[in-house]
Order: sequence, then C-alpha cells, then structure tokens
Amino acid sequence: MTIILTCLGAALLVVTGAVISGGFSLPCWREPPAAGSAEPDDQLTRDIRAMLAFGGEEESDEA
Repeated sequence: MTIILTCLGAALLVVTGAVISGGFSLPCWREPPAAGSAEPDDQLTRDIRAMLAFGGEEESDEA
C-alpha cells in the first residue's frame, strides 16, 4: 500500500511540474461554433485546397 501511494504521489508531482513549467497544457473549454456559421477556414484547410486545385489544373500534352 505504501508503494502504491508513493508512486501516485510521484506521478502527481511530475504532472504538476509539467503543468507549471508550461510543457503540458490542460484542456480548455471552447464554445461551439454558431449554427449559421460556415466551416472555419484555417491554414491547413487552405493549404489542402490549394494543393488540390494546383494538381487539377494540369493539361495533358499527350494525345
């Protein structure tokens, strides 16, 4: 029993130290998007759309 409590205490100290040092962040609550809003246009989505559009514009010279 003493070993279990010691291990749990050590794990708690490690997690506490990680949170305080900024190496680990606790989850934060985000408000859900409004029902009428469009999907968010983040950088990853823009990059994927640009890559797909770039590949689709090629014309074939072979006939």
